[in-house]
Amino acid sequence: MNKIATAEDAKSLADACGILSQLLLKGNVELFFEAMAANPAALRAWFPRTCATLEGADEETVGGEQLLAQIEYARLLCNGCQQAIHPYESVYLGKDHLLMQEPRDAVVDFYAELGFEASAEPHLPEDHACFELALIQMLADRIAAGEEPAENLSALDRFASEHALAWMPAFAQDLKDAAETNFWIDCANLLRTTLQAF
Repeated sequence: MNKIATAEDAKSLADACGILSQLLLKGNVELFFEAMAANPAALRAWFPRTCATLEGADEETVGGEQLLAQIEYARLLCNGCQQAIHPYESVYLGKDHLLMQEPRDAVVDFYAELGFEASAEPHLPEDHACFELALIQMLADRIAAGEEPAENLSALDRFASEHALAWMPAFAQDLKDAAETNFWIDCANLLRTTLQAF
């Protein structure tokens, strides 16, 4: 059973999942660095280490931290490097730990049941963490808006127990263990904290 008791809880879950989904999909860290450099206090709860580093920093320091975070995204999450962490449910739960295995098929069926479509861009398997987080975001947004809250809460609970909680905590820990930049350590911690809503 999840810990979503209010519309505000659901909105907070949706916001966190939206941020994480976009970062894991595109690694567009520059948007977050711009926001943190302009107003570190606004994002301190979600990116505490990064905000502490950027607070009062000059433009060169901010640019250097951003570049390191972008490089780390490529190193850890783009699957082209030996140290890559594979953000796919199939890799964590499939019997052969490969892409496009049974867990992916189950995720696709779940999406179809809810009328959710994973983005066709950039041609990633549907069990990528960014899409699973986007589904959680969609359901949490519906709950926050008061749209069939019992039905959406039930779907959210089911998706979390059957999919997200079965592998994302391990993925978050792997990301935290492998990350060297404050930004990706913050992201790993945010994912771990977000999953505690369930």
